Amino acid sequence: MIRRLPLLKTVLGSVALLFLLRGLIVIPFLSRANWASPIETFAVAASAFVFVLGAAYAVGVWGVWRSQRDTALRRIRTTLA
Repeated sequence: MIRRLPLLKTVLGSVALLFLLRGLIVIPFLSRANWASPIETFAVAASAFVFVLGAAYAVGVWGVWRSQRDTALRRIRTTLA
């Protein structure tokens, strides 16, 4: 049997949080952005993409956590019944 990796839930949650924070970091700079500059446009587009990626990743991690919890609860109920 293959052992589970230690701190797996913590690491997956941290990665999702880092993606979300990286995506949100551009918000303070939006008011003074020079939209004519291609670099500014790229920075905003990249941040938006990373935020969406982080949100999707966070939803996936949450789903995995929830399914693992439900599976564990089913095992406990089966054992106690």
